[in-house]
Amino acid sequence: MRGRLAPTGSQPEAYSADVRRDKAARHDKVDFRANATASGSSSPSAKNDAATAPPRDAVDPLTAYFLVERRLGQGGNCTLTVPVFDGRHRYDLKFTDLGEQKLSGVREQRYGGDAHACKMTRENLAGATEKDKVEMPQRGTLWYARFMAGDLMLPVKAELVTEIGSVTGHLAELHGRGVDLKFKE
Repeated sequence: MRGRLAPTGSQPEAYSADVRRDKAARHDKVDFRANATASGSSSPSAKNDAATAPPRDAVDPLTAYFLVERRLGQGGNCTLTVPVFDGRHRYDLKFTDLGEQKLSGVREQRYGGDAHACKMTRENLAGATEKDKVEMPQRGTLWYARFMAGDLMLPVKAELVTEIGSVTGHLAELHGRGVDLKFKE
């Protein structure tokens, strides 16, 4: 992923992903140009490439999550719908605000403290068929906390539902921007 910060959020410039699943490999690529429609490709190509034309305001999957982090960091909530194009599929990531919650630092949870929770759901719009294997999460909950000055809150916990099952991730370390944190092991 390559891009830059903009007053309205962010401007992605390029996104690429190499996916290996089962015995197949695929390379997805999107070129986002300022004030232009994104163009993308997937190799091997999807059978329905004509259906995957993204809207002018689409971003890549990683930028979608960044927009939520920045919105929360600027004092907003995470209720937001982000149009996404990954070179193969066009979908919306819909975030719903679940408010402030307290996470305990017990068991596998490494961070304990205040966090802002957001529910995420993926709504497939174009390019996906029932036979497609979708690598990105379909739904889940993410918890964000502030660790540094500025306009970002960072994810400390994610519980995501994927095609192959549920996945839980926890922030273990954070280094940079004057912060050097390592949560308990």
